[in-house]
Amino acid sequence: DADADADADADADADGDGDGDSSVDSDTGESRSALKARLLSERSARLAALSDPGRSSHQTLDFTGHGPIVLEAYFNPSAAGCLECGVHEAVKVSIDRCHESLASSLWANIVVTGGGRKIPGMMERFREEVRRVAPAEYDVRVSEEEE
Repeated sequence: DADADADADADADADGDGDGDSSVDSDTGESRSALKARLLSERSARLAALSDPGRSSHQTLDFTGHGPIVLEAYFNPSAAGCLECGVHEAVKVSIDRCHESLASSLWANIVVTGGGRKIPGMMERFREEVRRVAPAEYDVRVSEEEE
């Protein structure tokens, strides 16, 4: 019966936004689709602010007390909800994509730069993880950027 189908469709769209999603976020009271739209809009605004040429290229973030969590995100991004590989795996993929004749030199000349290297335990963990993913026949040397 067409009227029964229309009633069922209206019931499934209890929030009235036309998307058939009747779920409501318990914290905000927003429909799931309205919440999604708001979050996407906020994300777009943040990304636009990041690409502003007048924006300073330096940021200071205080990770006091959060070092172990931040450190783990570098090596296991999926734990933080990201679908990317860890930094050590990115090094391996990068070297693997270069000509085979360069591999020995690349594995022996890895230089870590940027603020992340200052996280307590970062360099030790990075060396261990890179050594773990590197082919056994290569000498692996990791150094830090000189300031």
